[in-house]
Amino acid sequence: MNNAAITACHPFLDMTEAQRERILRINLTGTFIVTPLPGRVAAQWGRIIDIASSAVQAGAKNMAHHAACKGGVIVLTRTVAVGLGPGGITAT
Repeated sequence: MNNAAITACHPFLDMTEAQRERILRINLTGTFIVTPLPGRVAAQWGRIIDIASSAVQAGAKNMAHHAACKGGVIVLTRTVAVGLGPGGITAT
């Protein structure tokens, strides 16, 4: 189960590059890092569960960075499901 996330409320135009990069590294890149399951791919069985955020669907004031990362997690999960599903690994 992947649930790496940090958040902070920052107006979109006031965020520094360092703030954006930190949030991207933890919220999106962190999911990329922990998702590979080489042993389970070889065994042709596995379950991947990723946690996203309601901010992706509804938006949230001063949360553009968080919503963008979690939107990326949703697309990553769907893509992994399509790619690994035929091999017995599900992702949701």
